[in-house]
Amino acid sequence: MSRRWVKISAAVVLSALLVFAGTAVALKSMFPPERLRTLLRPVLEQRLNRQVALDEVRLTVLWGAGIEVAGLTISDRPAFAPSQPFIRLDRFILKLKLLPLLQRQLVVDELVLVRPAVSVIADEQGTYNFSDLIQSTPSPPPPSGAPPPLSVRLSAFRVEDGRLSYTDRQTGTVMEVGHLDQTLSLDLDRASNQTVSSGRLTLQEVAVRRPQGNLRGIDARLDHEVTIDARQKRLDLRTLTVTVQQMAVTLTGRVDGYDRPAPVLDLRVASSDVTLGKLLASIPQDKASEDADVEAEGDITLAGTVRGPVGQGRLPAVNATITLRDGTVRSSALPKPIEQLTSDLVVDGPTLTVQRFTGRSGRSDLALTGTVTNLYGGPAGSKPVIHCTLASEYLDLDELFPPVAPGAGKPEPYEPFPDVV
Repeated sequence: MSRRWVKISAAVVLSALLVFAGTAVALKSMFPPERLRTLLRPVLEQRLNRQVALDEVRLTVLWGAGIEVAGLTISDRPAFAPSQPFIRLDRFILKLKLLPLLQRQLVVDELVLVRPAVSVIADEQGTYNFSDLIQSTPSPPPPSGAPPPLSVRLSAFRVEDGRLSYTDRQTGTVMEVGHLDQTLSLDLDRASNQTVSSGRLTLQEVAVRRPQGNLRGIDARLDHEVTIDARQKRLDLRTLTVTVQQMAVTLTGRVDGYDRPAPVLDLRVASSDVTLGKLLASIPQDKASEDADVEAEGDITLAGTVRGPVGQGRLPAVNATITLRDGTVRSSALPKPIEQLTSDLVVDGPTLTVQRFTGRSGRSDLALTGTVTNLYGGPAGSKPVIHCTLASEYLDLDELFPPVAPGAGKPEPYEPFPDVV
């Protein structure tokens, strides 16, 4: 009896595989690459209202349904860059799982963008070149008795070796990202309107050109695990870690009313493994080129909160403490190393208080206390105001400022801080 059931089960499985294989062959025969390209291109152009170019489109049906597009190019809006594409990519891969559809689950097994190049432009009025692509109209409520909406899960989203350029014509700022990589997973529960997102975004070889000066050689990374509640319009940040060069800061907390002009923040901020050496190494190349031989040591800690609305000219209240212990700085430009650096800084809203900043260089010592008020500026024309007190028990000026040898060159001209009085 058992052998009979084994034979029946094997026959059923074999029949299913034959049906699946036959269906796959039939679909690929009905939709060869050229026909798919002819069918897909006008649909995309109508939906996007942009010119679309496709080199090749293939249907994949092995262990699921999917589509692969090679050589996709989408034009920009004529008012922005008529001769340059808005986006182009070498390959687009989409794979879906079929069996979860029987349980009203849309599972995207894989979504991959290979070598995408995206050009984002903001014009003189602040309008973006992609604003026409994200305009939406509210969906009508589902009729009574309608089945529950599909739950959506994105198992793996990847961007491989992307490029990004951003041009702000209002400020004359241009930012270019030489390498962009991203991994992301999403789990969308349509019944509860909650989405869980986690992943990593890596930016390398970032360069910024501004009228005030240029920056280059910036690397950054963003790691996140966030829950988005579309019904409550709330973001819950389980962890959001921002790393710039070698400096990492982690945020946790929530954002309420993210769809409003001034969402309300309730965030906690903490540093992770920050040192004075990493801080100096994080200075962009154009700013650090003259200080390439600087070596530094010392532990930095940061802890604080960011609370309140942001937007429409409003800033949240920032409260934080920043400490430095056992700091040392060495450089060929210094006659003596700066040692025993210690500082305690407190940020309380618009005021920065230097409770202590001390250090030694050779036989000399220095202690600084003070405040910086109106830290973020204020009404038009207002600037931060610095009040400080310097004290020393002993200063050896000959040691701190040794005589300059003849022909050693002139000192650099003094350049005052433009936004501090």
